[in-house]
Amino acid sequence: MDRIPFLISELEATRSYTLRILDQCAPEIWYKAPAGAPTHIAWQVGHLAIAQYNHFVQRIAGETEADKTVIDTARYFVLFNKGTTPEDRPELYPPREQLLADLATMLAHGKKLLAAQTDASLDLPVRQPHQIVKTRYESAMWMIKHEFIHVGQIGLLRRLHGLTPWR
Repeated sequence: MDRIPFLISELEATRSYTLRILDQCAPEIWYKAPAGAPTHIAWQVGHLAIAQYNHFVQRIAGETEADKTVIDTARYFVLFNKGTTPEDRPELYPPREQLLADLATMLAHGKKLLAAQTDASLDLPVRQPHQIVKTRYESAMWMIKHEFIHVGQIGLLRRLHGLTPWR
C-alpha cells in the first residue's frame, strides 16, 4: 500500500472536521479564554499551523529558505509553539481570517511536501528529534492525531463559552 495518498486523505478529512467546528465558533469568542480555561480558540488554530510547520517542514522534508516564508514562522513560534501561554489580548495575535488562511496554507504546503516523499522515505528517522515520533510516517500520523486533540479542545472551549453542541 502506498501510504502517502492515505496520509493526505486523512489529513484532509481531519481538517474538514476542524473547519466544521470552527465555523460554529463566533468570531467574538476566538480570542477570549472562558472562565477557568487556560487557552482560547485563536491560540489553538495558530498552534495547529506552527505544529504542521514543525512536522512537515522540519521533521519530514527538511527546512529550506523558501519554507520560512510560507507563514510568518517567527511570529508563530513566539505566539503558538508548544509551551507558549495564550493571552486574552487579541491585538497580540493575527486576525481570525489570517489564522484560518495560514492554517490552510500550512496544510497545502504540508501535503505538497508529503507528496514529494517516497513511500520508503516515510520509514526514515525524522530530521529533528521528537518525544513521540521516530519516523517520518509517525510524524505525519501524529499531525492527524494532534489536530484531533486540539479540535476536541476547541469543541470544549465552545461549550465553556455557553454554546450548545454544534450538531
